[in-house]
Amino acid sequence: MRRCIQSLCVCFTLVLLSSSSATATPLRWTLQDVTFGECRLGAALPNSCDPGGTATGYFIFDAPTYTFSDWSIVVQGGAEVVFPTFAYVPAVSSVAVDSRGTPDEFVVFIGPTSATYGNRNREFRLAFAIPLTDSGGTVTINLSNGWVKECYNCEPQRLLASGSVTTGVGTDPVPEPASLLLFGTGLVGLRAWRRRRQ
Repeated sequence: MRRCIQSLCVCFTLVLLSSSSATATPLRWTLQDVTFGECRLGAALPNSCDPGGTATGYFIFDAPTYTFSDWSIVVQGGAEVVFPTFAYVPAVSSVAVDSRGTPDEFVVFIGPTSATYGNRNREFRLAFAIPLTDSGGTVTINLSNGWVKECYNCEPQRLLASGSVTTGVGTDPVPEPASLLLFGTGLVGLRAWRRRRQ
């Protein structure tokens, strides 16, 4: 009996140590009701620029490391001549953070260049009313930040008119290492207890 109690104490200690080193899983943030409003062509640029359009999709963000591991954002509608439907995905785009840690901070999804607009990169830019955290929830897009728009670095441009991001849609929780270790330790303890009883 004494040996069994010692074994359980060792297992419990290992579980506590492993759970303190576990980290949260990066969250999938989904765009909700993101729409474009005013479209500005800039000086001497061709084509017309109609207002409207939407952005849908998601990005995966880890707040402690401030990294984006995946994204798929589709912009469509509205100014189709200037801004044809396009999908920002890792295969054809990258992501960067500008002015990090300041009130003007924004995230930039950087797409390919356009010869029509002076070989400028097509970009989709987001800023948030509050910082994204691993707690999740719903965060409004900061429309007062002058950088929330889609543009060609950054003219012509179409400004965001509304929207938010949320972790409540399409989030699949992934077990943390500590949870798996706790479950495995419980199974081992249960088996040892059953063998002892027999």
